[in-house]
Amino acid sequence: MIRNIGFDGRNIYYIHNLRPPLYIIMSNIVERIKAYNARRIPEVLPLKYAALREGPFRFYRGTTHLFYEDLAKERSFHDGPKTWICGDLHLENYGTYKGDNRLIYFDINDFDECVLTPVPMEILRVVTSIYVAGDDLKMEPARSASLAARFLNKYFSVILAGKPHSFQRETADGVILDLIESVGKRKDKEVITKRTESHKGMMQLSIIPGKTIVTPAEDAARIKDAFLSWKEALNHGYKLIDIASRIMGTGSLGLERYILLCFSEADDKPLLLDMKEASPSCLLKYFNFSQPAWSNEATRVIRIQSLLQDTPPALLHDFKIGSKSYVVKELQPSQDKLDLKVVSQKTHKFESIIESMADITASAHLRATGRYSAETGDALIEAVGKLNQKELLEYAERYSRQVADDYNEYVKETEHLNRN
Repeated sequence: MIRNIGFDGRNIYYIHNLRPPLYIIMSNIVERIKAYNARRIPEVLPLKYAALREGPFRFYRGTTHLFYEDLAKERSFHDGPKTWICGDLHLENYGTYKGDNRLIYFDINDFDECVLTPVPMEILRVVTSIYVAGDDLKMEPARSASLAARFLNKYFSVILAGKPHSFQRETADGVILDLIESVGKRKDKEVITKRTESHKGMMQLSIIPGKTIVTPAEDAARIKDAFLSWKEALNHGYKLIDIASRIMGTGSLGLERYILLCFSEADDKPLLLDMKEASPSCLLKYFNFSQPAWSNEATRVIRIQSLLQDTPPALLHDFKIGSKSYVVKELQPSQDKLDLKVVSQKTHKFESIIESMADITASAHLRATGRYSAETGDALIEAVGKLNQKELLEYAERYSRQVADDYNEYVKETEHLNRN
């Protein structure tokens, strides 16, 4: 007997007592997107809706929930041993950052959607992004297909070898090494100078159009109170100087995000922290995969990020205010990523970068085996060895066409959203 039909307040109806859940999917793209984002900050949502209109690739990056909602219908990819995945892996979610050991790494850098799931979920997400990005990068379909196949070949070879790799100055080469070295030469003072200004002899955060806005006084007061408790609990000698709301990303737009200007008493210098609201992984709306019990969503993110990355970023911690939790880390400038439009025109270099991204992805999956309910490395190797590369590529290429159709429908139907 079917019972307990409900609406989750976002974008799907569900029936509780079935395995797997049965979904009645909304058919209109605009309604699905608006319903998913219904609980986001209303003042920021117009920025997200406008960003989704920029092109199919940005639309894809900002609508992870559509990808997994549709993938939920494809039963052939749901089985197999579970491993930890980033959850929203695409070509823009690789970049450089400063590790806790102060070395510069090139790695996966966004873990909001991280979840324990069969590995095809991750592979399909990133390989589809290669096809979708092809239009933005002005690549012929045949080249996109070649790069997608190259990614899979490298991913499979690293997994089957069973040995994870890292990408930092001593182990990287080519364009990635150039990026790591350029970031390593940049002084912390340069980042501080670009983000701050002097007011009545005091340092404060600059309000930069398109990047930061003034944080409401009530929110700032809550953050200051929580910051005091946080630094006392961790015995950190930091003084909070200023707070601004941060506008960054695509999929996460509408979640709370802040930039914190602090002063390190130990180093006698200022530093910037990024503070980002953590919300449940969108995959779990569409898949009934059992997960460990986390104390809060930010704990989930930082624990799995610390597993999947070779070295976690500097000052990675969770931060709780009331019922919400936040991921805090040292701020990483948004330009610390590859310029895909430039490197994609350099055929051999871009092929090498795609293979490096595949290596990084496989290495992340290998690192997380056997941890927090994930299955063993041997189980992952066996499962990947049984995957059909042709079937994965066919789905990714087919779904990239679906993304284009969804994007065109969204553009056609959303002129009014930019005025709301």
